[in-house]
Amino acid sequence: MISFEPEFSEYLDVEEEATVIRTFEIGVISGLLATTEYAAAVEHAAVTYGMRSIDDAARRVARVAVRQSALFDGERPPQVFVALDESCLRQRVGEPAVMEKQLERLIEIASLPTVWLQIAPFAMGAARSFDFPISILTMPDRSLVSYSESALRGDLEQDDARVLPFLRSYHHLQAASLSPRDSVKLINRVLQEL
Repeated sequence: MISFEPEFSEYLDVEEEATVIRTFEIGVISGLLATTEYAAAVEHAAVTYGMRSIDDAARRVARVAVRQSALFDGERPPQVFVALDESCLRQRVGEPAVMEKQLERLIEIASLPTVWLQIAPFAMGAARSFDFPISILTMPDRSLVSYSESALRGDLEQDDARVLPFLRSYHHLQAASLSPRDSVKLINRVLQEL
């Protein structure tokens, strides 16, 4: 059984202090943007395939609402830049109603004044910059932190020199992705296809 809890918990502590959050998701939508139902379906699969314990999965699902409230509804929310690979929209997670609610939630999040949401369409191919999900945080002192997870581990990096290349790649990803307006149009199209 794999547990990323120590690294993930440390990341969440750092995330609460960030002034800017840049995140790229591929395959599935993270707890930062997920509905509770969607997060539960993702965590159920992780438990089923032995990637996470039931307790770790339950803690992650429980954190979804708390995490989103702190980041989107707080007194001084961070600026959040979201890049989602098109696979996040098209890969079915849970029942159709779960996906419908999740896509509607993305549209709602995209309308927030502190959020810049873009879709990296399949047509981008390798120009997408990343083959793994990653979050890059700017802290109040302007230092950088990144966090990524693979099938084997969670990796929290706090050395600016090692995070800066990820930040540069993220800027390239943003430039090549759909505009926020066209991204919402694509989400609506996928929603209609359900």
